[in-house]
Amino acid sequence: MSRSRTWSQTFLGVTAAMGLGVGVVSAAIAGYVSPRLSDRPVIPESTLGFLDPRAGADEPAPLEEWLDPWLANPGTDFADVIEAVPWLCQEPRVGGVVSLVASLERSLPEDRPTDIAVGLALALGGDLDRAAWLRDRAMGDDPPPYANLALAVAIPPSETRVEALEREVSLHDSDAARRLVLATLSALGSFEAIDEHLRDPRYASVADARLRYERAHRRLDWVGMLQWVGPAQYADVSTVFIALGAVSGLIWLMVLAYVGDVRTVRSARLALCLAGLGLGALSTIPTLVLSVWMEEVLGVVPADSIVGGFTYYIGSVGLREELCKLAAFLPLAPLVIRRGDPREALLVAGCVGLGFAAEENVSYFAASGAADVAGRFLTANFGHAVTTGLAGAWLCRAVKQPKRFPEFLLVLLALIIGHGVYDALIAIPDVADWSILGGTVYVAAALFYFEEIHACPRVEPRRVPATAVFVYGLVAMIGCSLVAASWALGFEWAVRTSIPSLLGAALFTFVFFRAMREPLLP
Repeated sequence: MSRSRTWSQTFLGVTAAMGLGVGVVSAAIAGYVSPRLSDRPVIPESTLGFLDPRAGADEPAPLEEWLDPWLANPGTDFADVIEAVPWLCQEPRVGGVVSLVASLERSLPEDRPTDIAVGLALALGGDLDRAAWLRDRAMGDDPPPYANLALAVAIPPSETRVEALEREVSLHDSDAARRLVLATLSALGSFEAIDEHLRDPRYASVADARLRYERAHRRLDWVGMLQWVGPAQYADVSTVFIALGAVSGLIWLMVLAYVGDVRTVRSARLALCLAGLGLGALSTIPTLVLSVWMEEVLGVVPADSIVGGFTYYIGSVGLREELCKLAAFLPLAPLVIRRGDPREALLVAGCVGLGFAAEENVSYFAASGAADVAGRFLTANFGHAVTTGLAGAWLCRAVKQPKRFPEFLLVLLALIIGHGVYDALIAIPDVADWSILGGTVYVAAALFYFEEIHACPRVEPRRVPATAVFVYGLVAMIGCSLVAASWALGFEWAVRTSIPSLLGAALFTFVFFRAMREPLLP
C-alpha cells in the first residue's frame, strides 16, 4: 500500500466509516443473539436496575418482560429473591407491592416457598397481620427455610437482625445468611464480632473483598486497606467492563507508542511502556488509600461552597492523583534518564498515566453500563497520559539539570491545579454552566504535551500517519463498547446512551487532529 493512499483523507474517512459500520452491525447481532434475561440469573440488588429493556422510557416495560423471567428461572437462587424484595417494593417500575405480589405468585416455581416471599412483600407494604405472621414463622419451634432470612431483611441493621440471620445459619446452613451476618456486623461497627466469625472457615469463605476492605477502612488499618482496596474495586464487576478497561488502555498504548517512535515489539522502549502501564494501574491503590487518609485524618472533604469544592478537587483529588502517578514513574525514571531520549520520557511517563486511567475506567464503565466508554476513552485516558507524561518528562530534565528543578515544580503545580479545576467544573453543581471551561483546561494540557513531542528530534516518517492509528483505535473502541452494551442491555439502549458521550468528546477528537500536525491529502 502506498504512503499517499494511507495519508488520504478520503481513504481514512471511508475505512473508518466501514469499521464503524462493522461495529454497529456486530452490536445489533450481539443484542439479538444475547441470552434472554431468564437464562442469566443475577443478583438484583446490584444489577436489576439495568434489566428493564425500556429503562428510561416514558412507560416502563411490563413485569412479564423483565421480572417474571428472572423469578421463574430455576437457576435463580431463592435467597437472592428474598434479598431483592425490599428493593422491588420501592422500585417505581414495579408499580407497588400489589404488582410485586402478583408477579411473585405467578412466576415463582412450585418448589419455592412463595408464601415467605409474598409475606415479606406484604409486611414491607404495611400489612401488620402479615408482619406478625412472618415473625411467628421465623421465631417458632420449627422455622422453615428462608423464614429467618426474610425476617432479617425486613428490619434495619441491629442485633435482632443478626440473631435472625444466625438462626437461619444454624437451622438451614445458609451462606446467604452468613454473608448478611458479616454485612450487618460491619454496618454496626462490630469489628470484634466480625473477627470472631471470620475464624470460622464457612464465614471466611463468604467474606468478599469489599467487606474486608470496609473492615480495614473502619479501623483505619492502612496495610489492610492497601491489601484489599484493589480487589474490592472489582467485586461484582462484570468481566466485560474489565475487558473494556483493558482494551481502552491497550488501544491508547498503540497510539502513544506510534507517536513515541516504538519501532518493534521487542524494543526496550515498548518494554518500558508496558512496565509503565502496569505501574500506573497499581498506582490507583495508594491513591484510594491516600484519599481515605486525607478525609479521615486531615479532614479534607468535599464542601458545599464553590470555593470549598475547588479547594477539595485541587488540594485533594488533583494533588493525590498526580503525585501517586508520578511516584509510580519513579522506578522507571533512572532507566529513562540514562537512555537520554526526551521523547521516551514523555512516552513512558504518559503510559503510567494511561495505566492509571485504564484501571480507573473499569468502575466508570460498570456504573454507566458501557455508555460512556467512548467519552472516557478520549478524555480520561489521554488526559491522565498527558499530565503524567509532562510531569515525568520535566522531572527527568530536573534530575539531569538540577537548576531546572523550580521549573519542574511549577509545571507539576500547574498540572495539579488544572486537574483539580477540570474535575471541579464537572462535579460541582453550582458551576455546571461553566463546565465547558474544563474542556479548555484539557485542550491546553494536550497542546502543551504535543508541543513537547514536536520539540523532540524528528523521527523518520512512517507509512501510516499517527492520526490514522488514532482514528482506527477510536473506531475499534466505539465498536467494542457498542457490542458490550448491546450484549448486556440491548442494541437500542446501547446506541441511545452512547450518542451523548460521542458528541461530548468531539472537541477532543478535533484537538488531537490539530495537534498532530499531519496534513492529510484531500
